[in-house]
Amino acid sequence: MYFFSIFLVIFCTSGTTHVSTLSSEDELDWWQKSVIYQIYPRSFKDSDSNGIGDLKGIEEKAEYFKDLGVGAIWLSPIFKSPMVDMGFDVSDFKSIDPVFGTMADFESLRDKLHSFGIKLILDFVPNHSSDEHNWFIKSVQRIEPYTDYYVWQDPKAWINETTPVPPSNWVQ
Repeated sequence: MYFFSIFLVIFCTSGTTHVSTLSSEDELDWWQKSVIYQIYPRSFKDSDSNGIGDLKGIEEKAEYFKDLGVGAIWLSPIFKSPMVDMGFDVSDFKSIDPVFGTMADFESLRDKLHSFGIKLILDFVPNHSSDEHNWFIKSVQRIEPYTDYYVWQDPKAWINETTPVPPSNWVQ
């Protein structure tokens, strides 16, 4: 605590003060002056009583977001996934995972949010692709240019013809 107090005094009295050069809020981009509300769809609102939140559930709350003054909704991944990593292991970046709904549900959500002036941001996570994704499959097959999409390391050894020993000390 003593160190923190000294640091705080030194930091706060270090000399220069930053003064913004912006003269009005008009010069800020929308994302600098908006409330951005992040939603993990799986746990937000379940519209069909299957125990998993979905796009229709989010759409049902669009007016609530407007009333809160939300300027943008940021959705965690909703793309097609085998759900080994709760949706962050995307197998198809062009499809909506059926657990969240359909492309029509997504378009309806987008249109509803836009009707209230709310932007929609999708969490695009290309470095979290699934082993079922086309890029990964082509990389495993050593098809260019996909060989550079992932970092490959040969196994330390092979237990048998189909079981490699990981190239690290990680326990399986």
